Amino acid sequence: MYQFSVKLIILCLGFCLTLANAVAGSTEHPPGWVDFDQIEIPADASEVTEIDLNPFILGLAELDDDSALEKMISIRVKTFSVDSSDFDELKGRLLEIENELPKDSWTHIVRVSRPDEFVNISFCSQESIAQGLLIMTVDTDEVTLINMVGEINLSDLEGLELDAAAMDSLREAFQEEDIEKEEE
Repeated sequence: MYQFSVKLIILCLGFCLTLANAVAGSTEHPPGWVDFDQIEIPADASEVTEIDLNPFILGLAELDDDSALEKMISIRVKTFSVDSSDFDELKGRLLEIENELPKDSWTHIVRVSRPDEFVNISFCSQESIAQGLLIMTVDTDEVTLINMVGEINLSDLEGLELDAAAMDSLREAFQEEDIEKEEE
């Protein structure tokens, strides 16, 4: 009986993993997805937050039709404290990510590069629809990486509580996208 139970549990786990992979899609990432794997959290980081709402997890949520998350495919957040001596290396890695973004799909909305701070807020659009949002910041104390994948509306982003300048830049960028849609 014990062996049968173990085999049944293994079979169920295998089925669940297969189902999760099918729901999550192929290994090819959708438009708007950004690879954060090259940013490693330092072993001595005193504060770490990681959130990964992948397609499977988002699919489990019962969302209203008007929910801001309804059209989301993935939401990933990675934030951690750093020592100021790591700043230059981390800024270099964020610049690498920024340079890897396809120029024809990604638009930089906010970009700040100072001796002690780097900020990039960009969005990905495909067929005049915002498909991804990327927020990357590093300063002498902390790194924050946010990547939202899926159809994004400006009203959905107001809950992020970005500062006024960032929200104004987002509004302008989305208005430019709306104007381009109307011209087509």
